[in-house]
Amino acid sequence: MFVAGVVTFEPSGTIQAGVGGEGFVYRGLGIGPEIGVRGPIPNVNDSVHGLGSLNLSYHFLPKMTDRKLEPFVIAGYAVAVRAGVLHGTNFGGGVNLWRKRDFALRFEVRDTVLLGAHQVGFRIGVTFR
Repeated sequence: MFVAGVVTFEPSGTIQAGVGGEGFVYRGLGIGPEIGVRGPIPNVNDSVHGLGSLNLSYHFLPKMTDRKLEPFVIAGYAVAVRAGVLHGTNFGGGVNLWRKRDFALRFEVRDTVLLGAHQVGFRIGVTFR
């Protein structure tokens, strides 16, 4: 399981901050929710809005305790909420860089697609297990 705080820096200049969790359901396959806030969506609106997602992930070789790098891929459902609701998807990948047995730095690239608009962001976070 991980709990992470994430800050996203996107080329469009928006910033996202949030938290999430993930639990393994079978070997490297995980499922988990995220919730946060995000700045404006280019060409859609100019306001801060809530953002949530429910994702499936796959972590490569998660059982190796001496492994320092743990690559993963992630994809799922995304929703943005303000005066209305926008439904979309997200997908990406990254790596957990394990610094200690129960603490890692998380680096990820994620593309969130809402109303056909792609928002690619670089995410930095921490992972605890």
